[in-house]
Amino acid sequence: MRMAGKSLDAEDSKTVIRSFYKALSNKDVGKALSFITDDAILVWGPFTFRGREEIRKWMVELGELAIGLQFGEKSLAAQGSMITSEFFMGILTNDGERGLIPCNGLFEFKSGKIQQIRITLSYGYVLMK
Repeated sequence: MRMAGKSLDAEDSKTVIRSFYKALSNKDVGKALSFITDDAILVWGPFTFRGREEIRKWMVELGELAIGLQFGEKSLAAQGSMITSEFFMGILTNDGERGLIPCNGLFEFKSGKIQQIRITLSYGYVLMK
């Protein structure tokens, strides 16, 4: 992987996204934040978070919603300077319910880090017993 400050090729960008998902799954907010720019933008459904501090708060709240949280990759594809991602969030709620939420993501990079993330929660939730 190339160093921050330089542009990444598609495979390096995919590696960053996988590492970002892994950090979120591990509730490692510091590590997840290391993959985004200071002025990053996260669009999560109807909500927009601007900058590291707002995104950090989102990460903490997301982690608090579920005692178990896993991001699973379905596909990653380069489209010009962007990477599209189909993934699911596997959750275990504080009430003991398990489920899968299908999602789509669009990632843009700047200087080797994630500059913008747009996540669309697909309709549907699969409750697992």
